Amino acid sequence: MTKQRTIILILFLLIVCSSQAQSRKRGKLEAVRYDRDSSLCSKGKWQLVFEDDFNGDRLDTTIWQLRPWGYGSYGNVQEYNTLDNAIVSNGTLKIAVREERRTDRAVFWMEDNAMMPDGEENLRTFNYSSSSIWTRQKFSYGKFEARIRIPKGKGLFPAFWLFGDNPWNEIDIFEFWYNSARRYNAKKSASTLHATVHYDYNRDGKTDMSHTSHKGVDYSEDFHTYTLIWGRDKIEWFVDGQLIREYYSHYTSGVRRPVGCELSKTKRKYYRSIIYPQDPMQLILNVAVQSGDDAPDNTVKLPASMEVDWVRCYELR
Repeated sequence: MTKQRTIILILFLLIVCSSQAQSRKRGKLEAVRYDRDSSLCSKGKWQLVFEDDFNGDRLDTTIWQLRPWGYGSYGNVQEYNTLDNAIVSNGTLKIAVREERRTDRAVFWMEDNAMMPDGEENLRTFNYSSSSIWTRQKFSYGKFEARIRIPKGKGLFPAFWLFGDNPWNEIDIFEFWYNSARRYNAKKSASTLHATVHYDYNRDGKTDMSHTSHKGVDYSEDFHTYTLIWGRDKIEWFVDGQLIREYYSHYTSGVRRPVGCELSKTKRKYYRSIIYPQDPMQLILNVAVQSGDDAPDNTVKLPASMEVDWVRCYELR
């Protein structure tokens, strides 16, 4: 084999491997064809459809509600959620985490002795309290942003996200959590932003996901603006105006490059991501408390709070 042919073969293998790696990172794809030219372009101007500047002295429960399906958590998180821990004062919302014992149901509509997916009974004792607030309004494609300072400490799990059920679809604008597979490092944990997409494409109760982490500054030291733009063609994550992730709904065949918002019938084939939320969702702010080996230890100073300056949602009109 000549030197030139060897170089060409190496380049080909690098392209193939790169394409396969990108495909795995993007998640599952399915082949699709279009019988006419189609557009996924989002057109119009951004118009504000939801806003809360937290300028009062209490949470506005006409636009926010406590987590609808239950007050207590189970599985890999272990907090009891209450509106008492969603505190509005001095122009910000504080979602507080406190160490306090409370015995109650994890899911309020099930019997005390009902067995939950984590193998424990529904009625249980919680050692921590927090809050998980959801907008009463559901949103489709749009722009979602908030100015937030996160708490820092082992076991604290702050999140800003969109969620819809039936089918399950979710976009995590940010999550900050600790993975016990590695030795806990407070600064590293508070500087690693997790941006994830979940979708139950088959509507069978089983979700697929696509996850990316972004290494930035220590986000607990100051407020930062987190923005998500969810369009029909792609999803974009920003921190302080800097793009940190793009996730596309369609890709070309072959090397599977991302496709813009215009789809042409003249193309032989496209690949569509089946992990692409497309159903209305609620916007959520919460701080969970991890359990097991990931739980808080004696280095964590409680109470601790995620502080939210403002939240805004826009749609194209």
